[in-house]
Parts: sequence; C-alpha cells; structure tokens
Amino acid sequence: MDTILHQINKIPGIVGSLICHENGTIQCNALPVRFDDNTLNEVGSVLADNLLGINNAVDTVGMCDLRYSDGRILVKPIHNHYLLLICEPKINLQLVNLSLDVSIKKLDKILQDHPAVKTASTVASASAAGPAGQGTELRMAGKGVVLTVDSMKASANIKWDQMKEDAAVSKVLAQQLMQLLKTDSLKKIKLNNRTAEKSKVFHLVVYDRGDGSTFDDKIALTLAASEALMAKPGDELIIELGGGFFS
Repeated sequence: MDTILHQINKIPGIVGSLICHENGTIQCNALPVRFDDNTLNEVGSVLADNLLGINNAVDTVGMCDLRYSDGRILVKPIHNHYLLLICEPKINLQLVNLSLDVSIKKLDKILQDHPAVKTASTVASASAAGPAGQGTELRMAGKGVVLTVDSMKASANIKWDQMKEDAAVSKVLAQQLMQLLKTDSLKKIKLNNRTAEKSKVFHLVVYDRGDGSTFDDKIALTLAASEALMAKPGDELIIELGGGFFS
C-alpha cells in the first residue's frame, strides 16, 4: 500500500495520504514528516468517531470533501476502510477523481484480500512482510514487546548524536507498539537486555526507513545506548513503558 499512496501523492494538489480502518486504526500513511504519531492517532480517532456523518456526507462520486481556509481533506470509503487525502485549497476535484481510479481499484483488492486489522489484541501474532518479503512477528514478553537490535549501518543513517543514549524505531513499528503498549505517546521507553541483565530508560526517536518496507521488528541504538545495554546487532531487547519517566 505504501507504493500506491506515494503514487497518489504525485497527483497535483495532494500533500499526503493515509489508509484508516473504520475502527480508527491507521493502516498505512504517506504523509509529510510534520505529521507525528500523536497526530495520526488523533486523525484515526476523529474518523472513527465521525464515520456516520462522513458516510452521510459522501456524495454521488463517493468522496467527502472537507474544506478549510488553508487546505482541504478528502475522504474516500474503500471496503471498510477510508482513504484520507490532505490537499491544497484549490485542488481540482474532478482531476483527483479521474487520477484516483486505478489506485482505488488496487487498494480495494488489497483490502479485500487482507481484511484483518492489526489491533492491540491481534498484532502480537500477526505476520507482516518486510523488505525481502519475509515474515516478521511481534512477540509479547510480559508487559513488553520483543524487538531486534538493528545493524549499525542502519542506525548510522538516522540523524542523531551517537554519544547520546537514544533508540529509534520506524513509524509503522511505532504505531504497532503504541497499540500493544496501550499508550498514545512514545517519547521515553525502557529497554531490557535480559541476556546481559542490563536495562535502562531511553529517549525514543521515530523515523521513516525510506526503503519501501512496511513493517519490521527492528530497533536502532546509538553507540552509547548499545554500550549501556551491552547489546549488538541481532540481539533481542524488550521494550516496555518507562514508568514515571514515560510521557
């Protein structure tokens, strides 16, 4: 779905797009970086709370058009999901509908073939395809989630200070973790390396992998964080809420 959303974003006047299940769960997004995870969760909640009004507002072309002073939001129902488009104020709606035709058919087929939604109760055993097409499974460990330490090469691509004790996960993984850990924020988390018997609270960075992958279980660490946990690429860590430090 990532590829399709990025193709949709190339339509003149469209700033970004996302797919949301009718229960409010964000399935996939291709939005500008200024839209953080908290904002995405709020969008999902607003959609879920207002679906009756949205359905009633959908006109004969099947699109709900919400107009604001600095932009427009278009909402298109697709097989118990919604395609949300953030657009420029003067977007050509007729051009959008014509341009969306092929993409909508592709999305409809994908959503019909894979109707299951990864929610807090199902994601722990759900399998998702990574960049190489291999399955990746999130596993629970008590109140935490098991993640795999990413390679140093991957962490080097993240813009951060290697001397700070920070960790980073992809946007898609962050959304899954917030569902499993039942939180609406991932600013500070506790990482536990049971093998080395080391644990510590870290600042968490959420980033876009930018490699076309849709899901993984990887967590990247700065050099300082790796040393603090005595962790190396391929090791398994358990991510938990950071208690009083978690905000």
